[in-house]
Amino acid sequence: VTIELTVSGNTLCPPVTVQQTCVATDCPTVTIDLPPVEPICLGSTVGAMQLAATVTGGTGTVGTWSGPGTGANGMFNPNTAGVGVHTITFVYQENSSCSYDATMQIEVVAAPVADAGPDGEITCMDNQTSFELGVGNSTTGPSITYEWTAASGSFPADPNVLQPVVTVPGTYTLTVTNT
Repeated sequence: VTIELTVSGNTLCPPVTVQQTCVATDCPTVTIDLPPVEPICLGSTVGAMQLAATVTGGTGTVGTWSGPGTGANGMFNPNTAGVGVHTITFVYQENSSCSYDATMQIEVVAAPVADAGPDGEITCMDNQTSFELGVGNSTTGPSITYEWTAASGSFPADPNVLQPVVTVPGTYTLTVTNT
């Protein structure tokens, strides 16, 4: 396609003509597949991870990544992104005029807190025959599970509730999991 523009006016200068030629190129059908990433629990043991993209229908496979905590090379760092649901974008350029993109969501969740509460004693002197565990600031919510264990023997109450009442002396451990 050639475009010609002639500018003329009521002046002593002759008309000026400028031509520009361009070639229209069909863009190929390109598909980008971004495999989903399972929710990530934020914590000190979590490091950067390489994101993956599969490009089909084009002549190349390299693209550019962007989004919170994401480098252009596709390294996602949940510690940099922080807690939340993050939109990550992959952009693939086929030629100078054909650009394609795909997005994915990565959820970063806060690590659960396990707080068994203050140390306590079951004593005969105070006529105290039971003690409620787990009265601290443990994480709660619909996807949170609890597991109490005893240092020796089996746990003497329901091990899957946040605040069990025990009647047997012992050392107890609380594990909180975000499922």
